[in-house]
Parts: sequence; structure tokens; C-alpha cells
Amino acid sequence: MGIKDSKVCIVEAETVPTWFPYTLGKSLIWKTLATYVYTAYPEENFREFKILEKLGIGLLKVSSEGVTEVIRISDKDIRSILELYPLNYERERAIYTQLKGIF
Repeated sequence: MGIKDSKVCIVEAETVPTWFPYTLGKSLIWKTLATYVYTAYPEENFREFKILEKLGIGLLKVSSEGVTEVIRISDKDIRSILELYPLNYERERAIYTQLKGIF
């Protein structure tokens, strides 16, 4: 969890691509609490899941050399994504306030 552009950002990390449905479910739940949600996989187990882009979930590839944002989430994308469950702005603001106290 962190803050990006004054909004809450959550990264759901996973190492096993076959667990993607489980990871996707968790990411969709996070989307109700945070503007920016990413799923991250290590380079050696990486697959590009295109459905994430339609759902407004970013995709990160992690290697020993750093992190690559394969599916980027921009403010423009946030306005045009498929929202299965709406973002709860009050809860996001509460998380943001808690994170500001930590960082």
C-alpha cells in the first residue's frame, strides 16, 4: 500500500500465474478501496493478462533489475474502465489519511 498522486495505490503480488483467478478476485476487491491497483509477478513467471487493462488494474513485472509497468494506469484510463464495483471514496480517503500518518 502506498500513495500515488494523492490517491491510494495497492499492489497485489503473486508468484504463481495459475493462481491468477484468485489474484484477480483480490484485486477487484482492492478496487473498491483504492484508485490505483496493480498486480505484480516475478519476471520468471510473468504472463501478460490483458483482462487487467479492461478492469483498470495495472500489471507489474518484477526482476532483479527493477520493476516494469507493463499495464499502466493513468487518470484518463480511470475514467474509461469497466467498474464492476464502484470505488468507495470515503473509505479510500480514510486509508489515505492513515497512510499519510505512516509515511
